[in-house]
Amino acid sequence: MLLLFALLEEQAFRSGSEKWSWRERARASVCFGLLHITNIWYSLAAGVALSATGFGFLLVYLWYYRKYRSQVVATAAATTLHTLYNVIALSLIAVAAVAYLVINIAKML
Repeated sequence: MLLLFALLEEQAFRSGSEKWSWRERARASVCFGLLHITNIWYSLAAGVALSATGFGFLLVYLWYYRKYRSQVVATAAATTLHTLYNVIALSLIAVAAVAYLVINIAKML
């Protein structure tokens, strides 16, 4: 599922960006961050951070597009990085949740 969601977001927010102006690219990155605020109920600060992360994914897309001249390759590269980012983020959340539970259970004992 993570790969599918990352692919859909990459296609929506970055695929074809090699033809966009830098203003359009920045707007797409901000929209990416705003989508996460409303979709996952992140804070505004997290949305801003995700806009910057999305801009990083866009730079990866553009780098691969310029190197291979292929939207498929560029989208695949950005999607791979996006999925890796999501896996790391969710893993950190899971570790923090387990640590929180262990600490609170230890306090009760």
